Amino acid sequence: MYKNNQYFLAIAECGSISKAAKELFISQPALSNYLKNLELEIGESLFDRSTAPMTLTHAGEAFLAFVREYCTVEDAMETEFRDIASHEHQKLSVGMSSWKSLYFTPRIIPEFLGKYPCIEFAISERSSAQMEKEMLDHEINICFLNTVLQNDKLTYDFICNEKILLVIPATHPVAQKNPSNPLHPAHIDLSLFRDERIFLNEPFQVQHTLISMTLKNYGIPRNKISIVSHVLTAVQMVEMGTGITFMPELGSIHLGDTSKLVFYTVDEPVLSWPMLIAYPMGQPLSEPEKDFIRITKRVIREQLARRRI
Repeated sequence: MYKNNQYFLAIAECGSISKAAKELFISQPALSNYLKNLELEIGESLFDRSTAPMTLTHAGEAFLAFVREYCTVEDAMETEFRDIASHEHQKLSVGMSSWKSLYFTPRIIPEFLGKYPCIEFAISERSSAQMEKEMLDHEINICFLNTVLQNDKLTYDFICNEKILLVIPATHPVAQKNPSNPLHPAHIDLSLFRDERIFLNEPFQVQHTLISMTLKNYGIPRNKISIVSHVLTAVQMVEMGTGITFMPELGSIHLGDTSKLVFYTVDEPVLSWPMLIAYPMGQPLSEPEKDFIRITKRVIREQLARRRI
């Protein structure tokens, strides 16, 4: 019944079998035979042939509505399966730092893969410099990073501005005299910590460079800095009362029990860095890539909004 729907739609639009036949590039007898068989199958006349142009009968109007609805559903189905077929052959490789992967993949990836269950997906945990190189070498598609120095061969999509927080032991004398809400950190003078051991991540990482410059501005010597491979290692050293560290605001949200830690903002203006998604300049984004960026922006901004309320 629903075969060759374009024939019926053309007759309804033209109001004439001969005109519709010309539009469809078929013979008039073939189109007349199609309509005769369709009406026999339905058991009703679909057109009033006594008028010129022909008009739809009540049954014809009802059938037209069903045909249009059927065509809409058919088009949507074809589009959906075409998208599924194309996504089965698509790949998305995303670069991010190890701590971002640890905290954000459980919040971003399930939603993304729920929408694209057949896509080949991979996460590459790298430093910002390594991610930028791999993007330019077409080894990863997009990366999720913090940086203050931008590569002119990449396009950067701004997500948010993220504070970098000072983390000290809850037993520290400064913490005793200057209470701070972990959700709304108080501001503190960094020069109070000139004599403290400071645990920082690797020197090739952007966060290390940014914090080192800030420490220098406050006259804090480099011999007070100890290098650790991961921010969580630094946090554990702070919990033990061995020294202090710095960590991004979003990372602090997911630490779990922070009863042994106190967080502060530092510097004027407040020490922070932009959080960005980057991809090669001039590279057209696929729909999965656009969706990954949209989901990432929404999740991160929601996380920050809940923290800052």
